[in-house]
Amino acid sequence: MKFWLTPRLGLRFDARGRSAYVGAKRCSRTDDFFCRADDSFYRDDNDRRRWYTSGETTGGVTFAF
Repeated sequence: MKFWLTPRLGLRFDARGRSAYVGAKRCSRTDDFFCRADDSFYRDDNDRRRWYTSGETTGGVTFAF
């Protein structure tokens, strides 16, 4: 968003968010609780833990010459 205070002076605000799936966990012999006999991983209710999410906000002053 950009808000002009005067014809030559303004304020700028920006917000962004990102999210990326980091993949399913591979099964190993020590993870018998979540792994099936065919070494595939159970999809559980905590699948959101495998997502990386971040965000940022910025702001600034704009001058027009």
